[in-house]
Amino acid sequence: MLLLAAMALAAEGTVRVALEGPVQNGVLVVSVEGPPGAVGPVPTPVVPGLTLTPLSDVEVEAVGDWQVSRQRYRFEGEPGMVEVPALVTAGAAPSEPLWIDLNVEPPRPRPPDDLAEPWLEGTVWPWLVGLLIAAVGLVAAGARWAMRPPPALVVDLADESPDVVALRAWAALRADDRLDPNALAMALSRLFRTYLEAAQGFPAASWTTTQTLEHLATLSQLPEGNVPRARRLLRATDRVKYADARATEELFRSLDADLRDYLAATRPRGRS
Repeated sequence: MLLLAAMALAAEGTVRVALEGPVQNGVLVVSVEGPPGAVGPVPTPVVPGLTLTPLSDVEVEAVGDWQVSRQRYRFEGEPGMVEVPALVTAGAAPSEPLWIDLNVEPPRPRPPDDLAEPWLEGTVWPWLVGLLIAAVGLVAAGARWAMRPPPALVVDLADESPDVVALRAWAALRADDRLDPNALAMALSRLFRTYLEAAQGFPAASWTTTQTLEHLATLSQLPEGNVPRARRLLRATDRVKYADARATEELFRSLDADLRDYLAATRPRGRS
């Protein structure tokens, strides 16, 4: 961390890592921006669990007095969450780590404008079943860290709305001592994406964090303060990764408050 911070302060350029296109057929783009001759070559990412195939030679583009060198990779891997770690090159600030969730389905079309904020109109029961399945799946993921089966989630679909299901799933995850902080933060981010799909009607599970936050920022009826809450929840894994271990429990209490406040602001009208 100290080395990356020192490099960032001394850097003239920047390393960037981003996804291009949907996750299923997507492209990982690594670029280096900076004054010509002042920054190093495009770094090659090494990502455990991910096979990267260059699509072409490095592309070089002049942008004013700067130069952008860009390399695109086709990627594939087994279902799961993988991390593209921070990439470094001489003379440039390191990139931010990027998480890629390979447990996604093809993105669904964005809903019409009159359906973009469904919690204002009533409940969305067709999505509730999907939310329940995802919640159970998140708990089942705890089996990777233990031999015994994960705790069961029993939810009465006739009485509970998406926010209640999400809170019940989150309580079960927090009670599961087989999950380390990184796994718990990853599960929280995925649970929150599933809630966004159920309560707000857009494909958050298949969108990137940037796409999701940009969409939330366009929702005129979303109370102020909830976009920053969403940002903290979606990037919970990064927050845990770079937090001091002694602050982990305090960090999860903060994330718990963000989740509860967001759900309280967006639960379907008429539900409690």
